[in-house]
Amino acid sequence: MPAPLAVIATIGLAGMVGAVAVTAVVANTKSNDTVVVERVIDGDTLDVRIAGETERVRLLNIDAPEDNKATGVAECMGPEATAALTRLLPTGTEVTLEYDGDRLDRYGRTLAGVFVDDTLVNATMAELGLAGPLVVGGNDRFFAAVSSGADAAKAKKAGIYGDGLPCTLGATVAAYKEQVAESVPASVPSQTAELTTALAAAASLIAAADAAEGAIDAITWVDSSLRASYY
Repeated sequence: MPAPLAVIATIGLAGMVGAVAVTAVVANTKSNDTVVVERVIDGDTLDVRIAGETERVRLLNIDAPEDNKATGVAECMGPEATAALTRLLPTGTEVTLEYDGDRLDRYGRTLAGVFVDDTLVNATMAELGLAGPLVVGGNDRFFAAVSSGADAAKAKKAGIYGDGLPCTLGATVAAYKEQVAESVPASVPSQTAELTTALAAAASLIAAADAAEGAIDAITWVDSSLRASYY
């Protein structure tokens, strides 16, 4: 078993190494199971071994970017999310599953908070900027911890909120600001030719703004309230 995650988690991300404080959640009296990790599927899904059988687990109250190796679909930061969860939960790690109202989703996956010792891995993924808060139905037991982790990620410009990849929120906004700085004329010109040039520059800025907004919209796994400031 790896060293306890309650103190620190170190994840290599987009060529950078960051030390990330993780969030602990006090367990309540609801049922739980101690299981062993078989493999990580993506940033919010894994297989575990329980009672001699393999069981697929969907981490509650988080949504990580798509990283589907079968279809080849990978959203921005999807491979990074899968790699991060794999580092947090390598094969053979003993974890505790804690449940909410619904034990299964519509795909038959077990819904759970995944703990290593007292550390909620669901919240850790959000704090890395590699998963966003999500509530489906009435299952909100871990939502507050995940939301807190996502707020911390945004404040630290971690993961999707940084500029480590061209598709991230931070990089999208930075690229747009650079276009503005290069294209906006110092003053409104008086000559027809200069005015035509300025209007063309304005048109390109509008197109860039539309492209930037579309890029932000495309990051659907980030809660809309967390995306709002980037608009």
